[in-house]
Amino acid sequence: MMKTKRLLTGLLILIVMMASIPLYGIEAQAAESLSEGDWRYNVNNDDETITITGYLGKEENVVLPATIAGKRVTGVGDFLFQFNDRLTSVTLPDGITRIGNSAFNRCSNLVSMNLPESITYIGGFAFGYCGLTNVTVPKNVVTMGACAFLGCKELLSLDIQNGVTEIGYSAFLSCSGLKNVKIPNSVTKIGYNAFSRCSSLESIEIPNSVIEISGEAFSFCESLSSIRVANGNEKYDSRDNCNGIIETKSNTLLLGCKNTKIPNSVTNIGSKAFCGCSELTELIIPDEVTSISSGAFGDCDNLINLSISKSVTNIANDAFSGCDNLTDIQVADENEKYDSREACNGIIETESNTLVLGGTKTIFPESVTSIGAYAFAGRNLIDMVVPQNVESIGVYAFSGCSSLRTILISENVTSIGKYAFYECGSLGNIIIPDGVSKALLFLAAAA
Repeated sequence: MMKTKRLLTGLLILIVMMASIPLYGIEAQAAESLSEGDWRYNVNNDDETITITGYLGKEENVVLPATIAGKRVTGVGDFLFQFNDRLTSVTLPDGITRIGNSAFNRCSNLVSMNLPESITYIGGFAFGYCGLTNVTVPKNVVTMGACAFLGCKELLSLDIQNGVTEIGYSAFLSCSGLKNVKIPNSVTKIGYNAFSRCSSLESIEIPNSVIEISGEAFSFCESLSSIRVANGNEKYDSRDNCNGIIETKSNTLLLGCKNTKIPNSVTNIGSKAFCGCSELTELIIPDEVTSISSGAFGDCDNLINLSISKSVTNIANDAFSGCDNLTDIQVADENEKYDSREACNGIIETESNTLVLGGTKTIFPESVTSIGAYAFAGRNLIDMVVPQNVESIGVYAFSGCSSLRTILISENVTSIGKYAFYECGSLGNIIIPDGVSKALLFLAAAA
């Protein structure tokens, strides 16, 4: 498993833990909590409305009351039904304006629920890991908290109504059953990781109202085949029917898929632009591209053939990290920054003689003196011999090479970067020269 995958997994564990505060811990703080029947509630500051804070019943199909003690119910409290695996359906009354943080988090059997148009706030993790199959986000929602619908794997139909202006951070992360999303012409911002890891998502259309698409909004959407930006959008475009999202002013390709054709006018491949695009097998970088950003093609597991054009002058260290099966790598002869000398099947920084990218069939030219950071990260390698002429190995150089069993490091190597062999789970034999510190080797192999 590669670094990008590991970091995301760690992040998810952390935020889920933060969301999983026991219900009794919240209730203990509610000094003014009142009760009627199966319901516990607090009177809001306006003294006219109520937020429900607890439920003592055991029903599978729950109908929240419109009023309690003569006061209107407007809020579903934080953690109200969290971990309630009895729930199969919930009916909310008109007039509800707020659904609290983790209100229905991990109600795994909750498959049916209405969201009244009166709702303006959906809290973080509000419906995380529910069994919902259909969701309509009401037009008056102003705030959609982080991970609001995280991990709703059964979600097949999503209707975001016209009027919603922002899709929150990781709002639909890992909704793996979702195939199509229609974003209304009221949305201005799509948050970080908003639809990341929606592995069944096939098509997206960005309306002309959107002015901000945060990082990795659609990363690891491996089934994505159609991407379009509406005509009239002043910030982004899909010029030449490219099947991608381009930031118009900078000519940076921000999002691509297996069917993307990079237009000749594009000069930069943005960070994580093709991240997790597992169906991408071949890539030709057009002549006008000068820069390939961090993680641009990270974890493109089936990318085999790569051709770098003459104009590329900057390739981020981890641009191709996790491309397990990268095999044939070529740099155009006219490129002044990089080369593939002696048909090495790799990318060498010409001036420094550093191999910055290698594949499963890379042959080290004798002139190479360094192996760069992330150079072989995630490759399907079994055995590796580092040649005599190599003097240094960069950070994460062989990280994630899970099939790597043996590596022989030559006596001329005097420097091994941290985590150079991180997550090389099959590595049983590292032969190193006397000049390399054993402590540094520990850091290089630390898992």
